Amino acid sequence: MKKSDQHSALTAFSQGLFSGILILLLSALALSNPAYAANLSLSRTSLTLVYKTGNDLSGYGTLKVNGTSASPSWTSSDNTVAVVRKTSGSYARVWPKREGTCTITASVNGRKLRCRVTVVSKDAGMSVPAKKRIPSAPMFSTAGVKEYTFTDTIINGSKKDGDYVWKVCSGDEPKIIHLRGHIYLNWEGNDKIMKIGSNTMIDAVGATVTTSMGVIMTNLQGGMADGGNYDAAENIQVIGGSWGYEGGSLNTSSSMFQFVHCSNLLFRNLTIRANNKAQAIEIVACKNVWIEKCTISGSGANSSLKQCPQVQIDVANRKTVSDLRNYQNGHACRNVYISGNRISGERGLAISFDKVESADYHRNVVIQNNQLTGSTAEGLMVANTVGLDIEGNQVMTRSTELTGENSYRSIALHVALESWAPPADLSTAWTLVRGNTAYGGRSAITVYPNVGKFGSVAVIGNRAFYKGQKALAIHVGKSVRRKVSDNTIEKWGY
Repeated sequence: MKKSDQHSALTAFSQGLFSGILILLLSALALSNPAYAANLSLSRTSLTLVYKTGNDLSGYGTLKVNGTSASPSWTSSDNTVAVVRKTSGSYARVWPKREGTCTITASVNGRKLRCRVTVVSKDAGMSVPAKKRIPSAPMFSTAGVKEYTFTDTIINGSKKDGDYVWKVCSGDEPKIIHLRGHIYLNWEGNDKIMKIGSNTMIDAVGATVTTSMGVIMTNLQGGMADGGNYDAAENIQVIGGSWGYEGGSLNTSSSMFQFVHCSNLLFRNLTIRANNKAQAIEIVACKNVWIEKCTISGSGANSSLKQCPQVQIDVANRKTVSDLRNYQNGHACRNVYISGNRISGERGLAISFDKVESADYHRNVVIQNNQLTGSTAEGLMVANTVGLDIEGNQVMTRSTELTGENSYRSIALHVALESWAPPADLSTAWTLVRGNTAYGGRSAITVYPNVGKFGSVAVIGNRAFYKGQKALAIHVGKSVRRKVSDNTIEKWGY
């Protein structure tokens, strides 16, 4: 054998001998130290826990490290979903905090053993209704209809043409009013506002309509029958047009469009530029309302509370119906369908209540496929509503009030029960928040009762972006039943 071959053989033998000795030493170490036992494992690699509500932590789970008597250290990848606390020896308990998933890790002398934890609500298996279909707005009947056209017109409220327009609009006979070119409404008193009677279509497609006053259009008229049961006016449609203030802005607290105790209202394809101190559209105690494919924005100085919505669905009281006492009856809205709009203001869209005067709850409100933005308050705020479907919206707030008494303004999508005890039928009604993208501060999505509790709540398949505490990114309070699942939570900045 050559010397080189002898050297190679000797080297291989030495390396093999060293490896064998090392293996024997490690084996001996494993036998003498239980933390390195070959069968070291967690009692479970996956665990499902049931979150009940509030601070009820009775649904905890237990984990144990097998194969060692050593005391591991325990951590949770997300303490807002589940927390872990060592009990004794190699045991630990895992408590659910909210719906979601996280990983529990046990560390023993360099070894890491993991368990995937899924937290579900106590009603996770409940069946959730399908997305509500928005019914079509009723067709405007043209049978026996009269048509009027105004083109590039300055309508002066104090002059004869103002009286004529007032008379044409305010009657209840079927009519279509065509607005073309630039229409300037130079009203000189509330008695000359464009007051709309029943069976009226305002066709403003392609027109620009500006006003020198706050209110452009309302159904409130002198001599109206006093009562208010969704019958003050009916069958009113406003289609198209660009609506705003002459000169671009106006320091007013009057709503541009205000309708009270009406039924069958349609607003479609309007572009409205209002101001931040008043609503572009205010709907008070109305039934069967459609707001579709509109672009609505506020501008100018902020209101005193910095939370004035551009679109407001409201109850009838002394504040909202100041001129007609018997219309201040606490009635709310029913069958409201808001879809495909872009709405921005201090608060984008509000389904409102009154904390001073008792009022009914709104019923059957559907909000789908909108872009809703609040500059200093919520993008969407919904209060006191029986039967609510919020789906497929992008909702954002840019409020920076993450803490303090006004931090609710930095919730992007906010659903609440306020001031007045909920009616009995709320206990069987659904509040659905599904498939939305919400960008919030303190919270992205909050469904929380400040009085009573919700019926069935489902918060499903949403993307929630937050700036404050992750635990509040999606915050759901008391309800009869709830399902919170398949949501994603991320931090963001603005």
